[in-house]
Amino acid sequence: MLAGTGRAQLFNGDFTTGDLTGWSISNTVGPMTEYGLETGGTRVAQMVLFDTAGTGMLVNSAQFQVGQTGGEIGASSPPEGIVLYQYVSLSPGWLTMALDIAAYSGSRNGDAGTFQLLLDGNVMATEAMGFIDFHATTRSSLYHVGAITGGTHQIAVDIRRAGGFAPDTPYEFLANFQIAVVPEPPIALLAVVGGCVLLLFRRLRTPLSRSFSYGQQQS
Repeated sequence: MLAGTGRAQLFNGDFTTGDLTGWSISNTVGPMTEYGLETGGTRVAQMVLFDTAGTGMLVNSAQFQVGQTGGEIGASSPPEGIVLYQYVSLSPGWLTMALDIAAYSGSRNGDAGTFQLLLDGNVMATEAMGFIDFHATTRSSLYHVGAITGGTHQIAVDIRRAGGFAPDTPYEFLANFQIAVVPEPPIALLAVVGGCVLLLFRRLRTPLSRSFSYGQQQS
């Protein structure tokens, strides 16, 4: 569970069921081209043990192998893939979302995948892995904190790549997907906001003639 927050409310966010129970998958749909409609998909959608966070420990991770399944397939085409999502009932307050992400490739590839954390279809965080080398693993995380209204919300991860399916297409991994809601803003956020207000108040009280020394250049 996220430190200092309320109870996590995602079902199977850590994929301990050994599969994707509780989650739904939809393929992305791109534009119509002279080659047909660009759509996305995945060759793999399963749970595996993988060191997604880079801690040296194997953890339950959702594994995918996303790419384009229609239209003009190639690096010059818009990326396509999947959206992994579920609907959750949340109380009003401050929502925190966090998950570990990774990509592995058995060969050099120009696009290891772009991961987006979504809330009700809106992008909250993005990580583009970009080029990945031979037998390399790239790791990162997605994180968001912000106000949330009470009710049912869609929590999702969008994973896309520019290119089609092939035996050496990179794999994408998700792990430790957690969310939590607290009734008040996180203490760290309050501290930042309070500091900004105090700084602004001090500047407003400082006479303009004392703000700069005579002859001082502004950069």
